[in-house]
Amino acid sequence: MVEPVIAVEMKVGVLQAARRLIGIGVVTMLIAATAEGFVAHDVSEVEEDVVEELESVEAFVRQGLREIQTRLAELQHRLASTS
Repeated sequence: MVEPVIAVEMKVGVLQAARRLIGIGVVTMLIAATAEGFVAHDVSEVEEDVVEELESVEAFVRQGLREIQTRLAELQHRLASTS
């Protein structure tokens, strides 16, 4: 049988370990909350960059399509003239 003093010491040891785990958990949550703020900021910056890049690509594609339409209209005009 375990002596009462040893049993009390074991309970105290378990309580101290539980306090350490709770403390570690709280610190972990604080670190995570802080990191989330940085990540959210970085994500919004990247999102803005992606939107700008997409707008630039769309403008480039639109310009290319206009040029193709112009060339096609010229070809159609030439073909109609020679027939």
